[in-house]
Amino acid sequence: RLSGAETECKDVKASGDLRQALDYARDNFEKIDADKDGYLDADEISGYADANKGTLSNEDKAKLVALKN
Repeated sequence: RLSGAETECKDVKASGDLRQALDYARDNFEKIDADKDGYLDADEISGYADANKGTLSNEDKAKLVALKN
């Protein structure tokens, strides 16, 4: 789970696609955090992707997939 209050990722080398995915999560956190608990889980990320599938770019879809993995 990703915390909205944290900007660093411990035990993970955030580079390349993961760095971009984390930046996307930070920038869209309020929209993705469906239950407003301050964390993102795979179900919320999937729900956001499904609800916005008509408007998300392929790049943004890839970022969401990277967040779930």
